[in-house]
Amino acid sequence: MKKGVCVLGAIFSFLNFGCVSTKQKKDLSQEKASLMEKNRREANFMAMKFIVNEDGVLEQFNGSDSEVFVPSGVKVIGHAAFRNTLVENVWLPESVVEIRKDAFADCQKIKSITIPSSVLICEEGVFRQCYYLEKVVISGELECIPDNIFSGCSRLKEVQIGYGVKIIGKSFTGCTSLETIEIPDSVEYIADFAFSGCSNLKSITMPTDIEIGRRAFYGTQLQNKEALEALYGESIFF
Repeated sequence: MKKGVCVLGAIFSFLNFGCVSTKQKKDLSQEKASLMEKNRREANFMAMKFIVNEDGVLEQFNGSDSEVFVPSGVKVIGHAAFRNTLVENVWLPESVVEIRKDAFADCQKIKSITIPSSVLICEEGVFRQCYYLEKVVISGELECIPDNIFSGCSRLKEVQIGYGVKIIGKSFTGCTSLETIEIPDSVEYIADFAFSGCSNLKSITMPTDIEIGRRAFYGTQLQNKEALEALYGESIFF
């Protein structure tokens, strides 16, 4: 009799296991469908926030986020893509190779930006009139810092220029909070008016074998002004 009971118990256990297994499969299927729907919605949301064309150009940012992580795969930050948005901090992926004109111009809250080593081209005015921009890190792979890229960034205090940059254009006009800057030995040319209007610029370190344009330091308070005039002439100030 006990043997029969054991056999029946085994049968019921097998049947119960089969029922649970089927339920689990159903739950897994529903979970998978739910996850796929969530991913679809997130993808749609990202597509609405970041308008990216088939060539990998981020044409427009439509979000209201203060901190923005540009999606990996974006190759170009397009013309005025972030202009007048409320971003405070932006992280660019290593896939970005170009930043076009006025990409972040007039972003009144942006505080810091790092231009990654993947970026080879920056057009003029990328960060112009970003009044709250305080810190900028520029990689050495960007050979030319273009005209007006930081024009009017009146709170810009810290600038790190990577070794490899060769040309500094009319880039820092009106950066009135900039007090000190170090120019790497790779820089060969500083353009006309490059630091003009940087009224608090007191200290600069740079190579001696460098070409400096007219009024590159007009309106600055450089402490070694006489030494610089002796090397490069008065025209770099007046």
